[in-house]
Amino acid sequence: MNVAILDSGISSEYIKQNITIINFSTEKHSKDNHNHGTAISNLVTQNRTKANYYHLKVLNTNGETTLTNVEKAIDWCIENNVDIVNMSFGFTNYDHTLSKKLDELVKSGTIVIASSGNNLGGKSDFPATKSNIVSVGGLDKDLKISKH
Repeated sequence: MNVAILDSGISSEYIKQNITIINFSTEKHSKDNHNHGTAISNLVTQNRTKANYYHLKVLNTNGETTLTNVEKAIDWCIENNVDIVNMSFGFTNYDHTLSKKLDELVKSGTIVIASSGNNLGGKSDFPATKSNIVSVGGLDKDLKISKH
């Protein structure tokens, strides 16, 4: 099984699993100065040891990315037969090109998981709004939409 995590990079000293890191961001390093990618990678890898894990850095130090960075990472996932893709980020606006690439990825049999956003009950982020994407959000201890 091949699992790809698209996020902000990874601080390898905090990761217990062997993860291949590929940098699609505009930064020259794959270190996680945002800490989000490391946290997500730890969550994804903690229970499954017989998988090939790939961390595809698409977010920069400020937690920002471009559609081009994400599209290149999605192309890599298609070319490398990734089974599961996790994207713990999204975009405010729909993008036709990225949508088509994600459709191609899903059509190949890949499960794609995306964050619904941090909009406190507002509209979900793209691509979590797509019907063929697994949308994930957070709840607080009272089962209300989380404030982060």
